[in-house]
Amino acid sequence: MTKIDVQNYCLYVVRPGDTIQSIASWFNVSESDIRNSDKLVKQGIFTLHQLIKVNVPCCAHIGVDNGFSYSVKPKDNVFRLAVKFLVSVDEIVSANNLRDSRYNQAGQMLCIPYP
Repeated sequence: MTKIDVQNYCLYVVRPGDTIQSIASWFNVSESDIRNSDKLVKQGIFTLHQLIKVNVPCCAHIGVDNGFSYSVKPKDNVFRLAVKFLVSVDEIVSANNLRDSRYNQAGQMLCIPYP
């Protein structure tokens, strides 16, 4: 069985074009919430591919409060994730408003509902 660690924060990977404002908007929090939740960002350090700790439960930004965020790895697909995390494909598709469960990109963040 896969162990699922429940945390009250998410880790976000800074991508090209990201700003404190865009990340805050993504998580539906204020810019000061982003700055205050991560020590490095508070010190003004903000670089591409940096992991930023955001003090919101994972998946909260899409209105799902009973799941966790997962960064898609190469060769992952929704079916494999459903098997790995003991949930249905439909639950993953619904939680993420996916149009096509066959298409996922490495690095994409998905919300995986708790079983």
